[in-house]
Amino acid sequence: MNWTRPPIIHADHVSGQTPSVSVLLRLVLVAVLPCLLGAAAWASDRCVPRWHVPWYRDTIYASQGITTAELMVAVDVSSQNVTDCGLYVDVDGDNAGVFWAKLRRQRSRPVEAENLIELDARRMGYGKHSLRLALFTREEQILLAESRVSVRKLPPGPAEVCPNRRGMLLVNGKPTFILAAATGRCQAETFSDLAAVGCNVVLGTGGQGPEAVQELLDAARTHGFLAVPPVAVASLESGGEHPIRSHGMDTALLGWNSGNSAPVSEAGYAAFVECSAYRPLVSFSGAGSSAPSVADVLAIAPVVPKDGVVTADVLTNWGDAIAERASCGHPTWAVIPAVFLAGKSDSMSTRSLPWLAVAAGAQGIVLGDGGNTPLSRLTEGTGKAFAEVIEGLGRLRLILAEGDDRPILPTGVLPLRARAFYHRFRWLVVAVNLTETPGEMSLSFPDMSSGVPLRVVGEERVLTTGADGGPTGHGIITDTFEPYQVHVYTTIPHVSK
Repeated sequence: MNWTRPPIIHADHVSGQTPSVSVLLRLVLVAVLPCLLGAAAWASDRCVPRWHVPWYRDTIYASQGITTAELMVAVDVSSQNVTDCGLYVDVDGDNAGVFWAKLRRQRSRPVEAENLIELDARRMGYGKHSLRLALFTREEQILLAESRVSVRKLPPGPAEVCPNRRGMLLVNGKPTFILAAATGRCQAETFSDLAAVGCNVVLGTGGQGPEAVQELLDAARTHGFLAVPPVAVASLESGGEHPIRSHGMDTALLGWNSGNSAPVSEAGYAAFVECSAYRPLVSFSGAGSSAPSVADVLAIAPVVPKDGVVTADVLTNWGDAIAERASCGHPTWAVIPAVFLAGKSDSMSTRSLPWLAVAAGAQGIVLGDGGNTPLSRLTEGTGKAFAEVIEGLGRLRLILAEGDDRPILPTGVLPLRARAFYHRFRWLVVAVNLTETPGEMSLSFPDMSSGVPLRVVGEERVLTTGADGGPTGHGIITDTFEPYQVHVYTTIPHVSK
C-alpha cells in the first residue's frame, strides 16, 4: 500500500508568560501514524516528546545560533481502534492550537511514528517555557495520552561554553578542539611545558576548595590557558558556599572536573546545572566501563595493561568507546594515561594514540591522569617523541575544530580507523592501523573526485586519488601501512569540494 505524505499544518501562538512574547508553532507531520489491528501485546497509548533542537540540556544558548527549536513527539495509539486523532499543544498556559493527524490502518507490523513541532526560538523570551501535549480522538474528544516538556532560553553570558551539534565545545561562540593536561600542579614551569606541546587547557586534579580553585584559575589566566578545576558536585545539594557558585563566571573557567571517584547523581547534576548554566561538567570513564549518565563532557581512558604496552585490543576497544559516544554528538575527550607520557612505554602503538582519538571522532585530548606525574618529561628522552606527536596535532587544531568531519570506511584486510575533515577548501584525512600486521589498504572519499593530489604529512610522498570504479566516480587512494602506523593526508589549498 502506498502512503502519501501529509500536508504541513501551521498555527500561530502568543505566549501568556510575559506580555508581547510570542512563539510561532508549526507541526510538520513527517510520517504516517499507524494503527494496530487488534494485537494486545503492544504498549498502551502514549505521546512521548524529546528535544531534537536544542541538543544540550534542553537549553538554547546564544552562541549556538539556534533559530528554530525542534520537538519530536512519538505517538503510539495501537491499543485503540482509532483512525483520526489530534495533538493539543499548550505553551506556558496558552492554547497553541490543535493539530490533526490521520491514522490509517495497515496490515504490516505497526511502528511508532514521530511528529515534529517547531518553535521560532528568536521570538521566545529568556527563561523557562513549559509545553503540555495531549493526544485525543478527534470526534469523541477522548483523551488518549498526555505529557509535558520544558525548554529554557538563556541570555548571552559574559563567558559561555557549550557544545555545537557535532559535540565540539564552543568557547564564546568559537569551536575549540581541546588539548588539555591533567595535573595537580600550578607552577609556572608546568604551564611552560604544556604550552611547548600546544596545550590550551589545564585540567586540575588537586584541591577542591575555593582557594585552590582560585589559584588554578589565576595561574591559567596568567599563562593564557583555560582551566577545568576539580569540584565535589554532591556538596551542591546542601546549599551554602561552593566554588561553583563563587567562581562560576570566571573568564578563565572552561568547565568543572567531577573526576571518576564517585558518580554524580541526577539530583546532584540538576543542582549543578542550576548553578553552572554556562559551563559543562567533565566526567571520566574507562573504555568498556559504564559511562556516567549525567556527563556533559565524557573523557574516556584506555584500559592500560599491567606491562604498560598498548596492544591491538587496547586500541580497538578505546577507539570503539570514543566513536560510540562521539558519533551521537556527545562531547567526548580521549584520555592518554601518564604512563605513556613519561616515556615508560615508547612504541609505535603508543604514539598512535592521539591520532586514533582524532580518527575515532574525539573533540579533545587529555594528557595524563593527574597525580604527581612530572609533565616536564614530555620534553625529555622518549617522552619527547610523544610530545612531538601532540605538537603536530596541535598545529591542526583549527581544521579539527571547525572542519566538517565524517568517518571513512576503508577496504582491505586490516582493521583501520580513518576520518576526513574538510575546511576552507582543504581536506585532512587521518588513518590509523590498529594492529601489528602490515598491509595495503584503500580509502574512498565520497565528496572528493579523482585526480586530487594528497600530500602525506611528514613523508616525502604525494598520492593522487583515482576513480573507485563506481557510477559516482568517488576519489580513492591505496597506501601501505606498517604495524600501528598512522598516515595523515592533506590537500593543497583551493581544491574544490
